Amino acid sequence: MGGCDFSSSSSSLSTSSDGGYSDHSNGPNRRGDDGDDGATYIIILIVLSLILDWLITPKYSVIKLQVGLSGTTRSLQKDLNTICKKADTSGEEGYRYILQETAAALIRNPDDGITCCSSVDVNRGIEKSERVYRRCIMKERRKFDELTLVNVNNIKKKKATSGRSNGFGSENIVVTINVCATGIHSLPPIKNREDFKKALEMLASIPDKIKGVEVLWTPQMKVDILTKEEMSKKYPELQPFDETVEKIVHIGSMNKY
Repeated sequence: MGGCDFSSSSSSLSTSSDGGYSDHSNGPNRRGDDGDDGATYIIILIVLSLILDWLITPKYSVIKLQVGLSGTTRSLQKDLNTICKKADTSGEEGYRYILQETAAALIRNPDDGITCCSSVDVNRGIEKSERVYRRCIMKERRKFDELTLVNVNNIKKKKATSGRSNGFGSENIVVTINVCATGIHSLPPIKNREDFKKALEMLASIPDKIKGVEVLWTPQMKVDILTKEEMSKKYPELQPFDETVEKIVHIGSMNKY
């Protein structure tokens, strides 16, 4: 689901300078001091130019949020399939729709998340951001045997056949959200389901221009299966939620009433 093409460039600058020295006892020659002052001015100018370049060059954030869930597969599959089929993936309005609706679908299943991981990569210039964004997408796509439902640049494809099936479907599902947005963004550390919910809400409310969104999930078809062993092998970055912290939070919340 969702994608965007964009390009630009970024640059870096480095330099070095040597100072001089003169013996003041031999006369009023201040060549050494002038050399030192000149070198200092050059260094200051270089530092200022680098700071100015950093401030002027547009920043882009490439954000990845991935979650493994268990027990909610069929209802979540249905929601994601509907979003994919309805979304206009040709522009920013459609990207925002995908992001908000996917976040809402995951928030509706708050107790089914079992593992999660996230990352934010801030880059200077659109060209580097494009490379990072596409590299992230391709890394996740390579984990699939095939893509059975696709909506990219408003071109929709559906494949009737799929991989393995046990006749009942899977209890597990992995959902990956990749976003490229203008500006510097961050996600909170995610240790439990409450943190994950906050991260989803932040992701869905990004105020800056969204350059691209792609949502990937597996399994896509209700008869396909994804075992916990396969989930651990294909998605080693996923870390279990801290259920102990959640129990303490829930007990504390109950005690308030």
